[in-house]
Parts: sequence; C-alpha cells; structure tokens
Amino acid sequence: MKPKKPFCWNPFIKISGFVLLFVFCTFVYGDVFVRAQQDAFVMSDAMSMKFLTDTPLGHLFWFGRYLMVVFKSKWVGGLILSALLTAIACLLDAIFRIPARWRGIAFLLPIAIMAYIVEMGTNLYYKAEPSRLMLIPFITLVVLFVVVQIMRFLRRGKEQSTANEKGLRIGILLAVAGFAGLYADAMYRHQNDILGAKMQNKMMEQDWEGMIDDAMSARRPTRIVAAYHAIALLRTDQLLDRLFEIPYDYPDAGLKKVDGSEEYGLLQADCDFSAGLVQPAYHYAFERIVMDGPTTRNLKRCVLCAILTGEKELAEKYLNILKHVPFEQAFVDRYEPMLNNPKLIDEDLELASVKKFLPKEDLFEQNYRQPVFLGYNLGVNKGADETLITSAAACLYSKDLVALLPRINFMMQKGMPISQTMQEALACLAIKEGYQDVAKQFGVNQMIMANLQAFIMAARPYIKDKPALRANLKQDWLGTYFYYYFCENNEGNVANNNKDKGQVN
Repeated sequence: MKPKKPFCWNPFIKISGFVLLFVFCTFVYGDVFVRAQQDAFVMSDAMSMKFLTDTPLGHLFWFGRYLMVVFKSKWVGGLILSALLTAIACLLDAIFRIPARWRGIAFLLPIAIMAYIVEMGTNLYYKAEPSRLMLIPFITLVVLFVVVQIMRFLRRGKEQSTANEKGLRIGILLAVAGFAGLYADAMYRHQNDILGAKMQNKMMEQDWEGMIDDAMSARRPTRIVAAYHAIALLRTDQLLDRLFEIPYDYPDAGLKKVDGSEEYGLLQADCDFSAGLVQPAYHYAFERIVMDGPTTRNLKRCVLCAILTGEKELAEKYLNILKHVPFEQAFVDRYEPMLNNPKLIDEDLELASVKKFLPKEDLFEQNYRQPVFLGYNLGVNKGADETLITSAAACLYSKDLVALLPRINFMMQKGMPISQTMQEALACLAIKEGYQDVAKQFGVNQMIMANLQAFIMAARPYIKDKPALRANLKQDWLGTYFYYYFCENNEGNVANNNKDKGQVN
C-alpha cells in the first residue's frame, strides 16, 4: 500500500488568499473602486493632462490613472487587483523563505494595503489622487520583484532547508484573522462609503430601485446616502411617500476639510440636475473641474446639462474630450445623436424626467438659499406640477410647515393626492399655537391626529434627552413624519412646539 501523500498547503494558501482578495475587491469594495475610476480622468494627450503632470509625481499619477482603467469593469478590476496583491504575497514568501507553519502570513501585507485604502474611505478619490488605489500595490510589487532578484543572486548555490510540514498553521490563522478584520472594517465602519459610491454608480445606470434598496440597508445613512435616496424616490414617483423611511441622524462622513464644500461637493451637481436646475448643476460641475481637475463623471454631467439647455457646441466640446477617454465611447454614442435630433431627448427616461422640472422663474441662483436645490424648492413661486412635489418635499425636509400650506393648497386644487407624510406634517403644525384649524381645514385624518398624540405620550419620558428620544422611539416610529420632525435633523422639539423654524440642512 502506497504511503498517503501529505496535503500540499502552499498552493491551497495562495489560491484561497487570491479568492478572498477577489471577493473583497469585487463584491465588498468594488463599487468604491469603480466610483474612483470615474474620477481618474486620463487621456494620451500630454496637453490635456498638464493639470496633473505639472504637480509633484504627476507623470507617475498619469501612469497610475491608466492602471485605473481596469475598474471600468468591477469584475476585471477586481480580478487584476487581487492578482497583484496575491503576487505580492508570493514574492514575500520567496524573499523570506517563510517556514511551512508560518505560510499565509505573507498575505498580511496585501491585507494591510487594502486596509489603508479602505481607511481613506471617500477620500480615496474625492479631491484626492484616485490612482493611489493601483499605484500602491503596483509599486510594492515592483520593489519586491527587484528584491527577489537580488536575493536569488545572493543565495546562489545555497539550498533551502525543508522544514517539517507538521504543526499548527499559525500563518493561516493570522491571515484568516486579517481577512476577517478587513471585511468587518469595510462593511461596518465604512458602510456609508460603499453605499454612497454604489448609489452614485447606479445613478449613472438609472437603477433607481437599486438605489432605494441600498439606502434602506444603511444603519445610519450619511447625507450623501440620503441625497441619492431622495433622487431615486423622485425618479420613481415615491418622494412624498417614502422620503422619511430612513433615519436622518447624519454621522460624520469622514471627509478631509479642503475647501468647505465637503459633503455637498459630492452630491450638489447631481441633486441640482435631478431637481431640474440644469444651469446650477453645470456651474457646479464646471467649478469642480476648475478647482480639482477634470473627472470623467463631471464631464458627463456637463454634457447632459448642455444637451438640456440646447448648447450644442458646448456639448460637442465635452463629448470630443470623452471620445479620447478609454472605454467611454458608449456614453458618446448614446448622447451625441441628441445634438442634431432634440426629439431623442424625450425618448431618454432620465432627461425627459428632468425636463419636466426645468424652472419657470427667471432668477439667479444667488436669489435662493443654499444649497440651491433645496433653497430653490423652498422659495419657488412658479413652476410645473412636478415642481410642487419637490417643493413640498423641501418644505418637509427643512421643517418649514407654514411654507408647506400653500403647496398643499395648490395640490388639492389640481386634484393631486395628499400623502400620509404630508397629513402627518399638517398634524404637527395643527398642535402649534395659531394653527389649530389646519387639521380641519385640510381634512387631516382623525387617526393621524390620534397617532400624533400617541407619539407625544411615548416621547414624554425622553423630552430632555434627545439621543434617548431618538433611540427609544426609532423602532416604532421611524418612517413617520412625527419621528423625523421631533427627533431628527437637529430641528423640532416635543417640549417646545410653539415655533416653526425652517432650516436647510
């Protein structure tokens, strides 16, 4: 009987490490990497890249941005990045001739690289150089490869001792612990970074239902997640029904303080555009191009704005730039025909929807409170029926319930439905001094008034403790306007409900 061959651990460890890295780089954090690629604008023309090459290490970053092109596809990018990281582990094995029981420990360096990338969060690409994602592992690989060649030269003629394969696999245990920590850190502490990137990617694909599902999965959404949740609800005609299904207790997004725009810099152009404020959206996207350098995402936003404003030459200018960006021809082919055939705009679901919200007031954006997509909808006096929806939502969000009244009046005159959320807002106003007739005037359901009283009774023990108020009422009341008005977004107070302060936050 032939002796049983010992299990070959080395290939198993390397293949397992590669698979775990691939899953992480593709399914766990891949959406962040795809979003980063959209900010890694790159062309072969040296003059067009001068904004980058004139900076320290600019030519290296130029090369790195070409490496980033692999993340045009999450699958391809994840495959190549995980292969690079696995190669790093293999080279470390070769350099240190790691004993059998410690094999697997070499994967701690790739894990550390990914942990560093994850720790950057949105700062990986926002107002920063996104090519670091590929340059760090690539440069590490090159350095280790050189070291391996040197070590081979120095070790010529020396045999590697074969260590005993038996014993506790400490290296594997450490690698497993490292992977577990990396996955947990990404999915727990950086959940909002993943969701924000995922929702921005899905917006470009017009996957509105997917965006809503992502927002609903957030434990404590950031302002970015909440903003794209609202955009998706608007596109699916659910804005006034489901806007407050997520909590609005915004955590710190962890963005570096650069120029003061921080979170709004990530979302403002998209929010302006979705609200029909095409000119402000263009101005903001162009401003970011000037301040931070061009990004593929902002160039695309400028194209769509120019198409909707009928500025053919401007749209052509940006499309001609995108023609020279790797793998962006599909975008060009989709929107270029609209320049000579405006009827195609109405056949595009997103552009046709945005057209319905175009302003009918001829005022400068400086006439409105900032951010303009909220300030405009709070102050607008003339617009299409669709604008009534966004205007009412802005009043609800800012808790300006007095300003909500004329909007509801117009909606009732036009036979538009008054959602339960708006009835709950009217109930909140009806318990304020001077507005007791609101419930009767607008026909607020008596059950809603009873629910408000039940909410106030439940809230009474926590009146002086806002965190406790929020925590104890969340399970039963999240999704109602009562909970939002009194518990969230820094406005509203059960103990002091005689004022109605509107705030754009």
